Amino acid sequence: MASELCMNCFSVKGQYEVCPFCGYVEGTKPKQPHYLTPGTILANHFIVGNAIGFGGFGITYKCFDTTLGVVVAVKEFYPAGLVNRAPGECSVGLLSGDKQNQYQAQLKRFLMEAQSIAQFGKAKDIVNVYDFFEANNTAYIIMEYVDGVLLKDYLDRQGRMEPEVALNVIHPIIEAVKKIHAKGIIHRDISPDNIFISDERNVKIFDFGAAQLNDSSEGMAGEKIIKVGYSAPEQYRDKSKQGFFTDIYSVGAILYQMVTGIKPMEATEREFKDSLKSPAELGVDIEPNIDRAIMEAMAVRPELRFQSIQQFEDALESKRMAEYPKVKQKKRRRRRNWTISLVSVLVLAVVVGFTLFSTVLKKESRIFNTTLHKDTITIWVENEKQKEMLDSVASKNFVSSENASERVNQMLQDNKKITVNVVNITKDNPDATMSQELKKAKENKSMPDMFFSDNVSDLDSYKLVSYQDNVLEELEREDYLYLTEYEKCFPQMNEMPTGINTLLLFGKQYEQKPENSLKDSVFYTDEKYKNSDAVEIADVVKENKAADSTEYTFAKYYGAIAKMAVLAGPDCFDFSTGKLQPDTNMVTNLSSYLFDVSRRGEATSGMVTAANNVLDQGNSTIANVEYRYFLYNFIQRKAVSEEIQKNSVTDYRAHVLTQDGKMFVQFDEKYAISAQSSENKQNACMRFMWILMSEAAEGNFYAADGTTPFPIQKKAFEEFFKYNESLSCFQKLVNQKRDCVLVGKGIAEMEEFQSKLYVNDVSDSLGVKTFCQQYVKEKKEN
Repeated sequence: MASELCMNCFSVKGQYEVCPFCGYVEGTKPKQPHYLTPGTILANHFIVGNAIGFGGFGITYKCFDTTLGVVVAVKEFYPAGLVNRAPGECSVGLLSGDKQNQYQAQLKRFLMEAQSIAQFGKAKDIVNVYDFFEANNTAYIIMEYVDGVLLKDYLDRQGRMEPEVALNVIHPIIEAVKKIHAKGIIHRDISPDNIFISDERNVKIFDFGAAQLNDSSEGMAGEKIIKVGYSAPEQYRDKSKQGFFTDIYSVGAILYQMVTGIKPMEATEREFKDSLKSPAELGVDIEPNIDRAIMEAMAVRPELRFQSIQQFEDALESKRMAEYPKVKQKKRRRRRNWTISLVSVLVLAVVVGFTLFSTVLKKESRIFNTTLHKDTITIWVENEKQKEMLDSVASKNFVSSENASERVNQMLQDNKKITVNVVNITKDNPDATMSQELKKAKENKSMPDMFFSDNVSDLDSYKLVSYQDNVLEELEREDYLYLTEYEKCFPQMNEMPTGINTLLLFGKQYEQKPENSLKDSVFYTDEKYKNSDAVEIADVVKENKAADSTEYTFAKYYGAIAKMAVLAGPDCFDFSTGKLQPDTNMVTNLSSYLFDVSRRGEATSGMVTAANNVLDQGNSTIANVEYRYFLYNFIQRKAVSEEIQKNSVTDYRAHVLTQDGKMFVQFDEKYAISAQSSENKQNACMRFMWILMSEAAEGNFYAADGTTPFPIQKKAFEEFFKYNESLSCFQKLVNQKRDCVLVGKGIAEMEEFQSKLYVNDVSDSLGVKTFCQQYVKEKKEN
């Protein structure tokens, strides 16, 4: 009797032998004799259908999950050349000879593929893995079935695309690759036959069989996976370093084929004679920078390619100037030849050149080559801890140094003419804000010479000194974290950050007492999170929204909710002006974060962000790094709140909060110099700022009591974690060069936005939408 379920489309065909929906004939033999026979049952609930794909490591079948009633894709480990199987059988047999070790090694890699994909959860652009298991002397990976078209078939039908259309297709592929790289994984097999395009024109990258960790020793000795036209040259060699740049070559090759209609020539051919013409040379009407970006991504030599997928994306969006590899190589050669030539004539040039440079050509440094006269500079800060730190710098680092060069020592001696007056504006009035006090000072024409600018949202209304030709000129930017991106975050260059910060999720542990109203945080206890340096926003929402959840995540301060919305949808924020621009995506994200505790378990619920009751500190908290100061007080029983004393914190675990693997990083502890001060005072403030950025002064950060951010100076940043090992999650992600949303201007606006959000007691989607509309209206009126 014919099966009632079609083994091809899994529609209920009834008693018909030929499926009326897809035309499949029951009993049709597999395309290859070693394929599993349609109708085979795996793990008691997966009905095997037709094979839909075959590669060097396995066979993929379309299957039906009888438990959930859904179609899935099942990949079977079947390494060609190592195993065989008789027609109609399920178990595989190992070929004779010394294949056992090779088989076990490849089986381990197959299971690692499942674990690699499983890291991405329910990412929309990477195929989801539901389960994996071993059976029939082999192994199986259960994945989502994607009802779409392979990019390979799409390109075969579409032919050459207009560049605008091609960019619309390549951008979601780049977003997927960014997520893969954010996990430290090199895919190594990005090609049109491993990418699905769904009906909604979303993409799904699959087949992680060749994936490696970027810092793994396998990067030199992994299995060769070659896709002619898409594989980078280093993939052809047995011992050749591979990295994220390997995947970048593949993505560039795909885009090249899209805009030209021609699959690129094999990479090894290009090593001997690179005759690959750029799209523009082939007559494609394409923007010059995009043409250069494609060719830079496909450079034969890895060091001439983009080193991160973000750089490639920036170039395609004209945020970064791309270069043809040949031009890039010529520049390197010129620099090398120039260096050799310079050394050859150095003896002759040093006398004449130095004299000419020091007397005629050299621009005077406002840090080192000016002479100060006796004066007092006033610096405004917002709390006593900041004042103590700056007072320490003023009395020590500003006037003396044990290991300074002669040039620096001369400057330090000159600095003794300057008295530094650090004023805490909140000392006599705890409610005072920097914005209020600056406004008064501007009206009274009594502006401070320098001030802490983090919480000043109307900074553009003041005349400030640019750091471009003074402090920035005298800093080695490579010695500082993210400072090479300074101009993008501070277009006017009138704020100087001394630290960086991020969004951290603190999971708490409590002393077990009957009167506790809070249980240990899942982000402290669950094995899933114990060994993870990062936690996705989606996981936080999920843990809070469950009907039986005991998780209460608190995110009321530090502008956490607004920052999360920017991290989840950067289009709602203008990075050049530092202004929020609430859009539909932001409203949706905020609505998922905000809800009343009493609504827990409803489909519309999201994360608890500010329950104004006994739970308002939560058993987990999203905050900046300064929150560790409060946790320390909780643990030491210094907190005065009766509720906090009842729920006694004994320990915590910190994670970096991420969205699709990307973290939020803000420049912090910023200072600005008033342009209304005299030139002498401006020069003194520039020197003070330069000293504050130095390695010696940065020691004040990691020696502080917990109220400071992470140091921006790289050496001090590493030193910081000797005193704050519990926060090393951020150190690891920074050192991995994890992608981030980097913010300079606008932190004060985010915190102001969140403050108003809570004053208005917004806790549902309608309230969020109304609030955002009113916020935009008020900003326009002001």
